[in-house]
Amino acid sequence: MLRTKILAATMPIVVPQLAKIIRQGNAEGVYDVAYPEECAEIVLEMGQGLALPIANLLLHGPPAGVTLDAALQALERRMLAYERSMERVLGAAPGSISILAPAQLRAWFVET
Repeated sequence: MLRTKILAATMPIVVPQLAKIIRQGNAEGVYDVAYPEECAEIVLEMGQGLALPIANLLLHGPPAGVTLDAALQALERRMLAYERSMERVLGAAPGSISILAPAQLRAWFVET
């Protein structure tokens, strides 16, 4: 599967840099992570997991019988869930991580 190969190729490049950011966040007191490298992998994998439904909606549109607005609302809820989950993984304050504002997400789907 191409997605798996891309993630495997990306990990050795991105994880060390992300772990460095996480260690800096620990030092600054904004994160509380015991295992920065492992946490970096988890956060990267979470990001990949969120990218898939966004890409599917961009490439294929909403499923049959689902309006674009309903699909976007579901995607916005998913993004909020990912944000809260990432905050928990990183030991960050609630509301401190924002992946993409709903208005920015919706701008990608403006019908022309």
